[in-house]
Amino acid sequence: AWQKQKRRDKALETMEVYAPIAHRLGISNIKEELEDRSLHYLDPVGYETIRDLLNKHGDEFLHQVCHTIARHLSENGIQKATIRHRVKSIYGIYRKMYMQNKDFEEIYDIYAVRIILDNVPECYTALGLIHDMYHPLPNRFKDYISTNSAVRKRRHPHIFSVSTLYQQIIEYSRRAAISIIKNRILLLKPMFVYHVYSCEQSEYYP
Repeated sequence: AWQKQKRRDKALETMEVYAPIAHRLGISNIKEELEDRSLHYLDPVGYETIRDLLNKHGDEFLHQVCHTIARHLSENGIQKATIRHRVKSIYGIYRKMYMQNKDFEEIYDIYAVRIILDNVPECYTALGLIHDMYHPLPNRFKDYISTNSAVRKRRHPHIFSVSTLYQQIIEYSRRAAISIIKNRILLLKPMFVYHVYSCEQSEYYP
């Protein structure tokens, strides 16, 4: 077994070199795994604290949100929605808690849902249904569909080809970030998308 300092050195190298490479290659699940494993050796106390908080809260809430959205979309004529979800990585939470001095409860995007639809009208219909189902958080909505594409390209060149609605909601004292995307081909592109997250490979088809 490596000595403690050697493990820390290798973890730091992974965090500073290999995780960014994975990020640039668009394999965010590998990036997050490398970051989490590195954090486990660089700050074991912080790592265990966040893991315990995630285990305490669980992700049943997220599964319930996905099933509820899928059912309501189907009942309102949106039959082919693809819904995926993810829980924020431990290192992603760590960065906000320890580097931005936030409490666990102050982080809005620990839980995230991504809804992929076929056209723009369905996107806005889905947004209205979500507003009916959940309480949208004030000032936590962004519309990258109606925003002028030239403006989006200038400010965020990595998302200009993606049409997205982004809304954060609260339910049962839990917050979730919801992205509604008009672009099924996005699933095949190995690219990083602002406010669109890597998701577990679970899909809900109403």
